[in-house]
Amino acid sequence: NQELERRLQEIEARTAKPETVAPSDAFPTLESVDFDPDKHAAAVAAWGAKQAREAARAEIDAEREAAEQARTDQEWSRREAAFIKSKPDYAEKVLRPPSLGGPVITDEMAAVIKSSEIGTEVAYYLAENVQKSVEIARLPAHLQYREIGRIEARLEAAKAAPPPVSKAPPPAPKLDANDSPAGNDPSTMSDAEYAKWRKRQIAQRGSR
Repeated sequence: NQELERRLQEIEARTAKPETVAPSDAFPTLESVDFDPDKHAAAVAAWGAKQAREAARAEIDAEREAAEQARTDQEWSRREAAFIKSKPDYAEKVLRPPSLGGPVITDEMAAVIKSSEIGTEVAYYLAENVQKSVEIARLPAHLQYREIGRIEARLEAAKAAPPPVSKAPPPAPKLDANDSPAGNDPSTMSDAEYAKWRKRQIAQRGSR
């Protein structure tokens, strides 16, 4: 940014001259300065300087925008790589073309998603809810931004919410090995085993 600003200042310094006639967007004609040759020459010089400054600003703005886009793309790639570790099917789902059942994501939607801290989660959500992506894509741009924001909010809220409490009944208590009928069938025991087993059963009942 400093280099771009320096270049713009140099151009403005080279083209800065006292202007006797305010430059306009249209190329000055002799008629516009009452056919005064000196005024016409000054007007042409002022017009040329103005055009040079505007061209320099446009070039600098374009370079600045390209640099910002490169940073955004780099950060997006980093987030995708990190997200894929937890969702290996991310690329397959998100990058699948709409004609094959993939999500519909417009340029406006993509811009908002890439600028979001949880953009990869939003993209994955749309890939799993393709019809929702179709509905959003049909909206005007400003409403697309709003709907993506709503999805972000819901995903953030879901992460912040405590885990749901299971309504399933508690598991039945496990039987003690001595109480389990499996492997303790009296009919299969020897007399000595049966005597020990019966004695243990009576003792347990008396302690309850």
